[in-house]
Amino acid sequence: MKHVLVMTATITPKPDAFSLARRDPRDRLRDYELALQFYLEVLSQGFVDGIVFAENSNSDVTSLVRMTEAANQTERVEFFACYGLDYPQEYSRGYGEFMLLDRVMSESKFVRQNPNAIIWKVTGRYRIRNLSKIISRRPKQFDLYCHCRNYPTRLVDQYLLAWPTQSYDRLLRGV
Repeated sequence: MKHVLVMTATITPKPDAFSLARRDPRDRLRDYELALQFYLEVLSQGFVDGIVFAENSNSDVTSLVRMTEAANQTERVEFFACYGLDYPQEYSRGYGEFMLLDRVMSESKFVRQNPNAIIWKVTGRYRIRNLSKIISRRPKQFDLYCHCRNYPTRLVDQYLLAWPTQSYDRLLRGV
């Protein structure tokens, strides 16, 4: 079973982005650099087979490409960039993230080449330090793997989600 990690990113958020802790594109880019460095190590250890770095503010990702080249991982890391922030602010960042995922799931070379893969979506600035354990301990079969919580509010955390490629259209496309 192939595992593809999709790192979602917005280096340059909209000025009116609601409830955003880090707004400066330089700070955000540095966060993405640190996270990509971490996930390149996960990639080299064989826990994932490829990484799609999906950026939706059409920002410059040259430093990230150079990191990938320095790690000799250019064949296993795909950069997917588009402008996907053209939605009303009140729709929230989650709306924009799922619009980006719809495009990645339709257009990414890695996703198309691995129709039976498990996609691991991570909020790109975050480093999930126990990702290898989560991957190795996942259920053998599932349609959507996520963290649900009831406190302080009932919700599904979106910083890490997983699904088999074939489940995306049925469960998540258009959300």
